[in-house]
Amino acid sequence: MNDLYYEPAIAKFKLPLPPTSNHSYTPAVVGGNSTIISKKEHKQYKQDAAILLSNQHQLMNNIDRNAYERIIRQIKKDNVFIFIDVLFFLENILQRDEDGGLKCVQDVVCHHIGINDKYVLDAHPGKRKAHGEPRCEVTVYIANQENTL
Repeated sequence: MNDLYYEPAIAKFKLPLPPTSNHSYTPAVVGGNSTIISKKEHKQYKQDAAILLSNQHQLMNNIDRNAYERIIRQIKKDNVFIFIDVLFFLENILQRDEDGGLKCVQDVVCHHIGINDKYVLDAHPGKRKAHGEPRCEVTVYIANQENTL
């Protein structure tokens, strides 16, 4: 049986909307090899989001911060898989694809946690009406699998 479920959320973050995937990467030739590189806007978003995540971490109360840090150590030590839910709050729901900024947000959150994004088992994007506050909300869960890995 391949049961897949997740634990209660280990972290919730609020970030500005990322650049769309069209504005994040560009093809390039580096050292004679074709590759995809981050555009300036994408790099700037990652830098800004890293600062915001660090600030949000510091604003946690001591009990929550200690619990969060203990779980993150466990994730790193045991190579635990995670789920990420990303909700994009947009003024116009048709403004962009729901998955357009998913990779960028996933990269930022995984870097903040200190894990390789290959440990993201599932990432679920969604869109909601912003009502004057465009943003992206990220929830991270520990994935538990029985008999699948």
